[in-house]
Amino acid sequence: MMTQRLLSIPMLLILFCVAGADPSSSWERESSYNQLFNAQNIETVKGTITEISTYTIPDGAGSGVQLTIENSGKQIAVHLGPEWYIQHQAKQFEVGEKITVKGSRVDFEGSSVLLALAVVMDSHMLVLRSASGAPVWSGWQSMR
Repeated sequence: MMTQRLLSIPMLLILFCVAGADPSSSWERESSYNQLFNAQNIETVKGTITEISTYTIPDGAGSGVQLTIENSGKQIAVHLGPEWYIQHQAKQFEVGEKITVKGSRVDFEGSSVLLALAVVMDSHMLVLRSASGAPVWSGWQSMR
């Protein structure tokens, strides 16, 4: 009986550590993904949403929301942020909607994407990062 308890304690510790791992930590400001944001390389792009999809960042932190917008015949990928954060916003995006995106163009897994700092649609503005690139979702928690 004592042997079973001794074996159970290490197993419980391992399970606790694995289960307690926070996948959202890969979305934090210090993550390799968020370090791609370059506050010295900001641009503003207007376009029409042609697709809404998801992407996965390295470190296995779950899905992010990507908008594909068309601007002067070019398709531009726009990364908004973690899906769990975007889904809790009052205004949701729709295909066909005209938007203005301010963000930092970066290379993500061999493709050019715009890491959104803010998105304006109709009379709504969704701010996703500070001017220095700090993601607003870093300190955000859902009320339950």
